[in-house]
Amino acid sequence: MAITPEPRITPRGEMRWRVRYRIDGTQTSKSFTTEHGALEFAGLIDRFGPEKAVGILAARIGAPETLTVLQLCENHLDNLTGVQPDTIRGYRGMLKDLGPLAELPANAVTETDIGEWVEALVTGGASGKTAANKHGFLASVFKRAHSKGQVPTNPCTDTRIPRTVARKMVVLTREELDLLLTYIPEFWRLFVKFLFFTGLRFGEATALRIMDLDLPNNSLSVAQAWKKGRVLGAPKSRRSLRTVRMPDHLVKELTELAEGRGAQEFVFVNQRGAAIRQNTFHKNVWAPAVRLINGEPANRPGAPNERSGERRDESGQAVKPSKTPLGKRPRIHDARHTCASWLLSAGVSIYVVQDHLGHESIKTTVDTYGHLLPGARDAVADALG
Repeated sequence: MAITPEPRITPRGEMRWRVRYRIDGTQTSKSFTTEHGALEFAGLIDRFGPEKAVGILAARIGAPETLTVLQLCENHLDNLTGVQPDTIRGYRGMLKDLGPLAELPANAVTETDIGEWVEALVTGGASGKTAANKHGFLASVFKRAHSKGQVPTNPCTDTRIPRTVARKMVVLTREELDLLLTYIPEFWRLFVKFLFFTGLRFGEATALRIMDLDLPNNSLSVAQAWKKGRVLGAPKSRRSLRTVRMPDHLVKELTELAEGRGAQEFVFVNQRGAAIRQNTFHKNVWAPAVRLINGEPANRPGAPNERSGERRDESGQAVKPSKTPLGKRPRIHDARHTCASWLLSAGVSIYVVQDHLGHESIKTTVDTYGHLLPGARDAVADALG
């Protein structure tokens, strides 16, 4: 501890502990009747600086119980009802991102503290949406605490969430998809094609059962999806419960895959026959293929023992990086964006695309894909002309 309380005896013979500190270059001090109180204040100065320590001390005066922000959040989650266990786990995962807020007394947190925390999240790489989600959770915690009289105000009320530039969607042509598939292990190729040619979300595609396929009618029904925590439940929204049409070539391959299998079995499973996990699929299948198609080794730099290093073709030869890098680095979700792009480029109505993708609102579809509408920019120019 950089600051050590100084014991002293007052002229009246009473024991006191004094803590000296500086604010704006001016030395001052506070006196405490107990050594414990002096040590606690000195610790606050060490962790948060003198100005913040003084504010915390003022907020604690008269408070029967002072919870830290972390304790307040944990109490909130312990008493939260009507929420799925996987959602609770997600909220608990957010607690590790509280940073310096975690140890602050909850009743001493200011709007400035919250603003600095949000700014630090974005500076650290979080998107505006992610920062907004974490801020929203903390705002609900303080709202409840304020209603119970645990904090004087809700410091999250007027926080401004910084806007960040969303990563641009990556759309592949059919030729680029065919090239990507050459770098995907044979076991996974049909699954990857399925993502591109149906536009299903990853959690929907991996939850699809044999009974959901209507292959004679070239269609499938989206009835469930994986949620956080690997729990099967309803898809993302009401309109996500939908029927999706498929092209003949995909139906042909799915017919062979589904032959002789039970109605309740998942259509797509991993090589052990278990449900596919997105993180594992991304690490061992998707990311190595994207690196290879861009002229890079399958393994990440500094990770020579990854399973992706075993990437071999059907003849057993090691797959070599492309000599002509693609110049695009699609994410798994870009398969869905590519499907929408293909449909719009073919002249399919954006309302049909909304239904195909299962968007709850047409605004979502327009906001996401409106710029892909054929001739949209020319039509604007003609109208203004």
